Amino acid sequence: MLALSALLIAPIQTYAQAEISPMRTVSKDECSKVVQASNADVSGVLPTTDIDLFKVTYKTTNFDGKSEKVSGLYAKPSGADGNGTALYFHGTVAGRSDVPSREYNLLETCLFAGQGFAFLAADYIGLGDSAVEAPYFHREATVNAGLDLVRAVDKLVDLDKRLFIVGYSQGGHGALSATREVDLNGLEGFRFVASAPGGGAYYLYELLFIDPLVKNPEKQFASMHILKFIRSYENIYPDLHGGEEVSIQPAWNKAMALLDGTHTTQEVLAAMPPIPHDVLIKKDYLEKVASNKTMPLAKAFIENSVKPWSAKVPITIIYPGADKNVKPENSIRMHADLQAANARAVELVNIGDDWGHIDGYPLFLVVALKKMLAHRDK
Repeated sequence: MLALSALLIAPIQTYAQAEISPMRTVSKDECSKVVQASNADVSGVLPTTDIDLFKVTYKTTNFDGKSEKVSGLYAKPSGADGNGTALYFHGTVAGRSDVPSREYNLLETCLFAGQGFAFLAADYIGLGDSAVEAPYFHREATVNAGLDLVRAVDKLVDLDKRLFIVGYSQGGHGALSATREVDLNGLEGFRFVASAPGGGAYYLYELLFIDPLVKNPEKQFASMHILKFIRSYENIYPDLHGGEEVSIQPAWNKAMALLDGTHTTQEVLAAMPPIPHDVLIKKDYLEKVASNKTMPLAKAFIENSVKPWSAKVPITIIYPGADKNVKPENSIRMHADLQAANARAVELVNIGDDWGHIDGYPLFLVVALKKMLAHRDK
């Protein structure tokens, strides 16, 4: 294993054109302030060590089979790092810089690395250093970005081989998709210990597109997400709309221009209309897709949903009970479907009926971390 001092001297050029570059050290005190500023009860999970942050650049495979250079974060506890390796999948962002390698949100980093986990978080294709169109909610491309980050960093620094997977929102979908891949096919050299996806849209067609995005759109959230889905899937799937008229101009072009990666997530949300129906997108088109699963856009949602399987790894599915952005039924149904598929150890945790998608995120992280700590020696 390479000593940390060697990492801090210069970037390392080696395996599969991967490179690790030192960013900075986050002190235990700074991390403690970040954690304590959240709305969660963090007793028992306060950071115990300083954290060294590294930017990782590496190669992964896009939806079309082409190799793409991407970036991500590797956070190493300065003290003991004997609790395992945590692979994290982040939620939806609009800005190319709103990603882990740019320190967009230190909370999850401080919690997991601060408790002794080697913490890895992919920026995803199309974000961070990657300037191509983002394959938003493309299951395989998302999984590739995460698992290839683990492979690349492991070749450079010899990671702890106990693997944990965690993620929220879009990252909940990514985390459960990666869980399925590793549980079924393995990740060479690693022992998969446990997974904790949260607030995830696992059934994209029925329980995200149809409801809430079409039937019960939640403020600007629906506008941004429908546009991101369509922008991504138009790039991936030919003739996505089957000749149907979709957009309402000029609002459509103006809104789409905001999704070029140069605007922050907050800027994009602030500029979006409260709902997209008959403002950005023709309502009759949305309703037609919602009522006909043979339409190309409906098929794209179904293809990228997570398929239940007979899981061997312990999975804790976590959700906030008052989530209006991603329906709790996603988690409840996935739990039931995994049980029906004879999953060995799947647990469902509602963090509370007073918590929504955004304000419930810190609580999710604490619950997920405690689950990881409980499984570390199993």
